[in-house]
Amino acid sequence: MFLDKLKTLFRKNDDKNRIKTEYASPRNEYYATVADRYGTVQMLLFVLLSLFLVVALLINSEWISYENFYYFVYDFGDYITSADGDIESIVYDTGNFSDFGIFSGKLAVAGANGLKLYTSSGRTAFEDTDPIAKPSLEISESFMLSYDSGGSEYRIYNLFTVINSQNTDYPIYGASIADNGAYALITGDGTHTSCVKVYNRRFDEIQSIGRASYVVGVSMTPSGDRVAVVSYSQSGGSFTTHLYMTRSNSTEPYAELKIENCFPLYCEYTEKGFLNLICKDRILTYNTYGTLVEEIAFEPEETLKEVDINRFGAAVMLRADGKNRLVLIDAGGRSVYNSKTHLEASAISLYGEYAFLLGPTEVTRIDAGGGRVSLPKEIEEDAVMLVRSETEILLCMPSRVRFLEF
Repeated sequence: MFLDKLKTLFRKNDDKNRIKTEYASPRNEYYATVADRYGTVQMLLFVLLSLFLVVALLINSEWISYENFYYFVYDFGDYITSADGDIESIVYDTGNFSDFGIFSGKLAVAGANGLKLYTSSGRTAFEDTDPIAKPSLEISESFMLSYDSGGSEYRIYNLFTVINSQNTDYPIYGASIADNGAYALITGDGTHTSCVKVYNRRFDEIQSIGRASYVVGVSMTPSGDRVAVVSYSQSGGSFTTHLYMTRSNSTEPYAELKIENCFPLYCEYTEKGFLNLICKDRILTYNTYGTLVEEIAFEPEETLKEVDINRFGAAVMLRADGKNRLVLIDAGGRSVYNSKTHLEASAISLYGEYAFLLGPTEVTRIDAGGGRVSLPKEIEEDAVMLVRSETEILLCMPSRVRFLEF
């Protein structure tokens, strides 16, 4: 049989007479055969596991890199030494222009002295001492893009270094970066009113989307395979919103829409591929194919007060007659919360199923079911709220940071 042949291959040195006769117990051939078969099967499974590992490593060879090994060791070391309270010891000088973000669980601060990445224990994980004049940050799961808003310089970072630094021919007014490193920039081309340049993960330009209208937003799906461009045009005192959706490797749109009497403000893909478009008077949600799946119109007297739009969905606070209304849309494009509230907020952030409201004297967390938890705190003016997890918040002030935990 095959197993018997395999046994002889892996057990050539198996000598049945290695025990002296006077010490040997009576031999049961049935159990001896069963034991031999189990041993052979065990060896066969070991061989199959080895072959599986070899094939898996060959297929996923691009993930076997010094960088990924570095990430593992670095993050593990940070995990066992972290102490969140120590992050409040961070002191920085952001100057007149600054931006903040959460990159792989770490605090990113871009300001007058360049860009720094801080761990939860307050250590500097990475530092770029060459400052950008008016830095704006766009962050994905694995990459961070910093660009000079209104200037031409931009840089792309991974967790421990600058991996690309370039200048565009025209000013940059917005950007988006995907989890795989592909990115898009709102800029110009000398021919069109506005232009979006799309780049692959190797920093090669793969598409130039020229628009005869003014581009206000661009978003890439987390996988980097699709791009949405939102722009507007004006005629006779009314605005028209233009939505252009295309695949990254195509020069033709698969959806091109016009929304009359509408002024666009923000757009962002969710992690499930739905596109949220926030306009001055409504919220529009489209699926991956450009089909409208949700529309929430604002009341005539309502004005847009605060917005957060990201991979988890959209959170919008509206105000009318001294009262606020909070609207939450999840990553699947569904409206999961739409209710009036007495809470005041100078900022709003969405993370998972929770919306965080930064009030004058407290931070409040609201879930889709209406549950609410508040943390009374003394809130400084001009604080920037960053949500690191469903229970952790960083409040970034002009010179220091505060850690809050629900």
